[in-house]
Amino acid sequence: MNMKIKNDALLFKNILWATAALLILTVAFSMLFETGKAPVQLTINDLVKKINSGEVQKITVSGNDLSIDLKNSEKAVAKKESESGFSQTLSNYGVNIKAPQAVSVEV
Repeated sequence: MNMKIKNDALLFKNILWATAALLILTVAFSMLFETGKAPVQLTINDLVKKINSGEVQKITVSGNDLSIDLKNSEKAVAKKESESGFSQTLSNYGVNIKAPQAVSVEV
């Protein structure tokens, strides 16, 4: 009888340690592989304002989707007009002529 109580206590102790170890591993992995915050959704008007103010470092065009890297290390996304090219869209929205020269654009 006394042996059964010791075995039950030992089993409980092992289960407790295994649960604690799994919890610690879960917390460690979630901290290491944090996905970060989602990119900011911009309208074309917002993008034009940021280009004119010199806040945009790089724009990657993929179809109608725009991926934007800002100079403050933030990421943003936007959609361009499907009817016209990216440069035509920028000129339609009144981008300063010299502003896009400071922005790297990849297609």
